[in-house]
Amino acid sequence: MSQWQTLKDDPGDPMKRKMKFDDMDKTLTIVSEQDNIGEILTMNKAFLNADRQSTALWNGGDYVKVAEIPYELLEKWSIEEDINIWRGNDEDKAAIARKLNDGDYSNLRTAPGKI
Repeated sequence: MSQWQTLKDDPGDPMKRKMKFDDMDKTLTIVSEQDNIGEILTMNKAFLNADRQSTALWNGGDYVKVAEIPYELLEKWSIEEDINIWRGNDEDKAAIARKLNDGDYSNLRTAPGKI
């Protein structure tokens, strides 16, 4: 069995990918990791609790950032539930909105209100 090898090493990208090829069973394993998930969740909480002039998702002219979702979670949803935020279709947008409105994902929210 071979050692893990880095697939991508970009200091500006929070995603780190590595791979390993198993010579015995001829399988390739690719793993993605995100180092700053804790930082993202801490910042989300700070944004959510911050004083603001409007708590609505639409504040009279500008859109409000409603969530910060770690790449690792987006990748997991894409693989396990076929929810792909980058496709931009109505079905995927609705699925993301349902998740962000679910209390189980409240730590992803940066603004109150229903999406």
